[in-house]
Amino acid sequence: MADIRTSRYQPATTIPSNRQNCTGGLGVAVYRPQCEKPVSDNAWIEALDHSADDKQVLCNYTFNGKLTDFPVKDKHWYVILRWIASKFEVGVRYSERQTNQIITDIHADYATIRRNLVEYGFMRRERGGGNYWLTPENESIT
Repeated sequence: MADIRTSRYQPATTIPSNRQNCTGGLGVAVYRPQCEKPVSDNAWIEALDHSADDKQVLCNYTFNGKLTDFPVKDKHWYVILRWIASKFEVGVRYSERQTNQIITDIHADYATIRRNLVEYGFMRRERGGGNYWLTPENESIT
């Protein structure tokens, strides 16, 4: 009877040291290219004028400039919203459709993000939700 670790179902494979390991059947570590996780390009984060802690939050919740998860902690959500607000220009009024499009480029749930941008004070909106704009610098952000 053949040893199961060397059978055709669990090939003995050398694992390159610079690759992520995956566990094959019976706990045998094998290298499988499909197990590799893609690497995010975080150069855009390094270019931001944010603290090291804020940059780490962005690294944790984004992948290639897209929001992957909503933070649970308010202080992390605040960092994410500040980054999203930076996508808008000061003094420009945006229609709801334009606002949604800018946010959709970052995450599909534009309604939650748009609502939070207003609730956290990064943006203001007309009654009825017609137009949105960044909160002027001379107004405090709550």
